[in-house]
Amino acid sequence: MALCSTAAGRPQLEVTLCRGSVAEGATDDDHYAAFQEQLRLVHHPSGKYRVGANFLRGAIFGPAGYWPAMQMLALLGGHFSPVVGFFEGQHYPEPLVALFDVNDCYGLCMVPARLMFKAVHTIDLMTGSKRGLVVTRLLDP
Repeated sequence: MALCSTAAGRPQLEVTLCRGSVAEGATDDDHYAAFQEQLRLVHHPSGKYRVGANFLRGAIFGPAGYWPAMQMLALLGGHFSPVVGFFEGQHYPEPLVALFDVNDCYGLCMVPARLMFKAVHTIDLMTGSKRGLVVTRLLDP
């Protein structure tokens, strides 16, 4: 967790990276449950949370449309998108994540939560760490 401050030094935002469960010996199901818990913050009644996803784009969209020289980047490179919704419950056979992609060829898309989890729960080759969700919370003044 990190705090982002105003010019006057007053903390304004709390930023948390979620890479899954922090419990020792956590299973994939534990990591998936932690992932869903963080996604639910998108709809928190306070309205103070925002969630972004760092994910492997190729795991969701595949390398289609890329030039051959760029296909390796598509398969290994990460991508950030804001999460604008998380839909679960009796009306959905499986939970869905609404992503608003900054690239106009993708735009708003609905991704099955398990597929999104798999795309987020991949290794970033630059850092050697798993990708994850970036959760920001607006702090009270």
